[in-house]
Amino acid sequence: MLGFKVKGCFFRTGHNVYFLDNSHTVYEMYQEEMNPACEGKIDHISYVSYDVEKDYQECIDGIEYISEFWERGIRYFKIKSPCGEEIEYCQKL
Repeated sequence: MLGFKVKGCFFRTGHNVYFLDNSHTVYEMYQEEMNPACEGKIDHISYVSYDVEKDYQECIDGIEYISEFWERGIRYFKIKSPCGEEIEYCQKL
């Protein structure tokens, strides 16, 4: 479908993991039993790395703080992909 072909299928921790490729994009797909409140969630986004140690070090920016948000501020950190996309984890204090 849409030019994707199964490039790999692996069994891991009770479910099959499929890698679909169309020579531009690779999707990793699997389904597992989960909490019904989390149904439909995206488990993770994966980026290709040619040097995972270097990429990991570039992702670590540390925990930051903004006092002006909410009553007591927030603490957060971001994980940045090699392409610049960011995922932020934020804790309201």
